[in-house]
Amino acid sequence: MQPQPVFTFRLHTHAITGCHFLPALLVHSTLRHYFVSSDSSGAVCLWDLVTKRPVLEFKPHTDQVLRVSSVLLPRNWSPPEVNLDPATILDEDSDTTSGSKRGFPTKEETLCLVTHGRDNAIRFWNLNQALIDPVLETGKFVEAKTKRPSDEFSLELLCTVPVNSLNFCPVSVWDDGEVILLAFPNIIESAMLFSEPVMAVSTDFKAENAYVCAAENKFVKIGLKDDVIEEMTLEEKGVACVQVRADDKLFAIGCWDSSLRLYSCKTLKPLATLRVHRETVTTVAFANPKTINIIPNDNYADGPRFQLEIKKDETQKNYLLSGSRDCKLCLWELY
Repeated sequence: MQPQPVFTFRLHTHAITGCHFLPALLVHSTLRHYFVSSDSSGAVCLWDLVTKRPVLEFKPHTDQVLRVSSVLLPRNWSPPEVNLDPATILDEDSDTTSGSKRGFPTKEETLCLVTHGRDNAIRFWNLNQALIDPVLETGKFVEAKTKRPSDEFSLELLCTVPVNSLNFCPVSVWDDGEVILLAFPNIIESAMLFSEPVMAVSTDFKAENAYVCAAENKFVKIGLKDDVIEEMTLEEKGVACVQVRADDKLFAIGCWDSSLRLYSCKTLKPLATLRVHRETVTTVAFANPKTINIIPNDNYADGPRFQLEIKKDETQKNYLLSGSRDCKLCLWELY
């Protein structure tokens, strides 16, 4: 019997372009899980994994969103002066969410949503306002109870990083099939591994291997320390995305034939093929293994209102998200 997803999210009306699990948030023994998704219209949605409902939806870019991720900024962080503009307002005449003037350096650690758009910009958005501030004020997490996201929350834009690239990663890939390993600002090594355009690349969490897929029926694993290159032949031509799980035991690829395939990182042997989407699987994401413990500071005065403690999430299930051009997000539970 063909495995089925545990839930299908259907808010998006355009092709899904990205998805990402945030670290779990823990406060007063209450745990909450969230993830974000993006589509080709430029929309980004923040989801509550408990209620399976959207918390907020906004447009962070003037063009298609290519990728979504997250980062935890430390206290006393300020944007670098070179090539970075602390955000004020994106565009008063558009429906893009506006940011407000931000005081730097930051007094508190800040959980940020990172979005990369086709408008040649990477933007950092403050998630504290939507996820942490309500907990500090009411002692409860935001409840997403309706099918449409609430207008109650907007995200503050912290800064914009201009980039002249649609592929922003330490392993650079090119349309002619060349793969380049970078140690900024120098090129360490380059190799022509494919005859067709390279579509995606993912490194494992130990930074020992890179997994590269292209618009052909071949998949490549590159040893970043020993330069060993392993190749795997696929049944069908075309892989759109790849992601390695945090334990470095398996990776997932999304294919043009609408399948989602799982492989062993060690042996490259196929483990499972999941078929539920009707079009190309464009993005995949594994559950985040981290938990952020929010510790309120009742006597903060002019100091930070809270401290954030990062630890391993022992409760998170082995979830996998897949997004497709069919506008659906599917949640899978793995072993």
